[in-house]
Amino acid sequence: DQTVPVITASSSPAFNAYGWTNNTVTVHFACSDALSGIKSCSPNAVFAGEGINISTTGTAVDYADNSAVSTISGIKIDKTVPISTAALSGVYQNGWYASAVTVTLASTDALSGVALTEISIDSSPFNAYATPVNVSGEGNHIVSFKSTDRAGNIEPVKSISFKIDTVVPGISISQLPVPNASGWNKTNVTVTFSGADAGSGMSQCIPPVEVSGEGQSQKIPGWCRDTAGNIAYATATLNIDKTNPGITFSRTQPNPAGWNNSDVTVSYQCSDALSGTASCPQNITFTQQGAGISTVAYANDYAGNASFITVSGINIDKTAPVSAAGLSGNMGLNDWYTAPVTVMLTASDAVSGLKTTLYRVDGSTIWVAGSGLEISGEGAHVVNFYSTDNADNAETAKSISFKIDRSSPVASVQAVPAANSYGWNRVPVTVNFTGTDNVSGIDACTPQKIIAANGSS
Repeated sequence: DQTVPVITASSSPAFNAYGWTNNTVTVHFACSDALSGIKSCSPNAVFAGEGINISTTGTAVDYADNSAVSTISGIKIDKTVPISTAALSGVYQNGWYASAVTVTLASTDALSGVALTEISIDSSPFNAYATPVNVSGEGNHIVSFKSTDRAGNIEPVKSISFKIDTVVPGISISQLPVPNASGWNKTNVTVTFSGADAGSGMSQCIPPVEVSGEGQSQKIPGWCRDTAGNIAYATATLNIDKTNPGITFSRTQPNPAGWNNSDVTVSYQCSDALSGTASCPQNITFTQQGAGISTVAYANDYAGNASFITVSGINIDKTAPVSAAGLSGNMGLNDWYTAPVTVMLTASDAVSGLKTTLYRVDGSTIWVAGSGLEISGEGAHVVNFYSTDNADNAETAKSISFKIDRSSPVASVQAVPAANSYGWNRVPVTVNFTGTDNVSGIDACTPQKIIAANGSS
């Protein structure tokens, strides 16, 4: 038998499309010899370890001691799963992302190499991973991933979780004290910024700001930040006016003595340079008489500041004084004075008081101030007089009349018939008495007498 035996080698299980297996490989040698028969044939070779390009050789010997060999090579065994990792990138703070998150997967396999990496986002079906994946949307997310190597080893599913909050927090503004109905404050104001966040929750807000300066539409900026680092901004607008409004007055001017003899009107003027004048007193007119009249008036601005002013020293006298005249002298008959006459003037004023009394005599154009005078001239006289008070009220002029006759009348006597040259009459004599007076005139004369008896003297 000179023919070598036939030996063939086969392996199991079969290799995959990549030429790899993740199982133990058994190499079986089949030997045959058509003539003398097989004396020996190499036993199965079992490869349990990992490796690449594993090879083995088997030998067949027939009974004629002819031998043949068969080598099998290129056996590739990989039983180790690949290793995958995930990296996250984005705007990160305090365990939260304030932006979309980029998920980058990296997979390695030291032997057969990675055939496929798969990714699942938030429990969605696995899809092949090729390039980094962006994950957006508020809230919690979980990314699952796994890799398969060329030998068919499948990595257990891994996962990584993260949280996204890209929404700025809600921000609100409060101020203490609150403004009035006109939108103004008159004291320091504390502005507080508050936030609310349904995602990552609040981290902090700017501390309260106390504003003390006056001004309209003052802008106070503030902010609030959530745990993810999102920042919301807001601006408070304040109106502060701490200054009382200005209030002045003007009035009907009095005379130099401080009196008015008519109604007195007080007019108010108000001003406020910041919040503006909310109320200013209405003008007031005083009509009643009196001394030392006063009033208090108030002005308000829109911030609630108030000022007051007192108007005092108003003196009103609308009533003229009252004067009277009296006469003193030796009164004769028929309302005639027979001696100089003293005219006494009196006057009174119940409100502002008497200022002066004036008189004139017998139609003179000159008025003289005084309280009395003496008139000695004969004849009829008229004294006009009036008084003024401190409010310059002047009464209507009055008058008093009187007559003076200081001279005796001239009397004469006539006997009828006249006596003869010897001074005698021989018949009854009628005696007539007559008189003359150039001032007051003759009031009466001795009645006519008739002398009839004899006698002399």
